[in-house]
Amino acid sequence: MGRWYYAGNPRAQAIATAARELVEKRDLWLNPPDPIERVLEVVQGFPDRVVPCNAKAAAILKAHTLTNLYNKRGTPEGVWLDNLHRALDEAVAAAYGRPAALSDDAILSRLLELNRARAATRDGASLLSVFHGVASQFECRHRHGGCSTRRNSWRGDQSNKERDGNGQNIRCCK
Repeated sequence: MGRWYYAGNPRAQAIATAARELVEKRDLWLNPPDPIERVLEVVQGFPDRVVPCNAKAAAILKAHTLTNLYNKRGTPEGVWLDNLHRALDEAVAAAYGRPAALSDDAILSRLLELNRARAATRDGASLLSVFHGVASQFECRHRHGGCSTRRNSWRGDQSNKERDGNGQNIRCCK
């Protein structure tokens, strides 16, 4: 699937629209147009440089960091950012056919379920990609006659340790 597939997909378009709006409004907060000047970057392919117009503008821009912005989430000053993130979350949830109001654990559980279902369709292998710190379950992928070894939370155990094609640790029966 290439870029062309997503261009005609209404769910992908909804995600792109929500993400674009978030980025544009976040960029306006980070670099308000009044106290800055955009200077053409001399190196091709790099974005223009944002420089303050004066010392007062420099002080304003110094306080406009991503950390300071995201520290405003959940406060009256950050309602606009909360709403933009909610819209993006809702667009992604709709694309997966899921309700928007799910806990992080429920979201990760459903993504793991989806990952398992997709992995089962690849070459008959039982490849399992795992979210670090969320699910610590690993399955054997050897094709030596129906191995069904499955272990939980083996992180401290160094025996029988291998890595799959994505660099993820797996546990095997061997």
